Amino acid sequence: MLKKVTVRGEVHIRYFVILAAVFLTACAENTAVNNEPDETERRVVAETESEDYLLRAVSEQALYEEDDEVKVRVKLMYTGSDESKEIRGDDSPFQISWSNIDQNISWTPRVQDSASSIVLEANEWYEEVYTAAEAADGTDESESFFADLQTEQRFPAGEYELEVDAEFLPVNSENGELAEEWISASLVFEVER
Repeated sequence: MLKKVTVRGEVHIRYFVILAAVFLTACAENTAVNNEPDETERRVVAETESEDYLLRAVSEQALYEEDDEVKVRVKLMYTGSDESKEIRGDDSPFQISWSNIDQNISWTPRVQDSASSIVLEANEWYEEVYTAAEAADGTDESESFFADLQTEQRFPAGEYELEVDAEFLPVNSENGELAEEWISASLVFEVER
């Protein structure tokens, strides 16, 4: 005599296989492959924070082609408890030093030495942009490296380091006294042939 045997495990396995197939199909259809780096992945950011200030240097790219315009933004933010903070110093609170690491060449562009005052609004960036034109200011164009900076307005191929010093005198809002503040940051980018 034949007996009818029912296996409950087979039913569960069939449901599991069907659900797994549906799940994998749905995941495969919704997954988009994006090999393009997004904007933030291409940037190089260096940031330093002091008690009431944040210094940030941003290279628009980590790797530039030789004919690309190298653009570096240098930013300063007051993060203290006052609504704003007046700072005094040179025309710019930033002293910039450039180095071509491959050729062991370092230089500091000419800085205007006149006193000025800037008001930093709390939690808002004060920003300056530096390109080859600003980097070449005050260099000796008789050297071919600096001639490229001045006449071609481009950085020659190589690896570069940018060092930023923010040096300024915050004005104490209560008594008008000045106290020196100094913050630095550096970043590296490359220009390829």
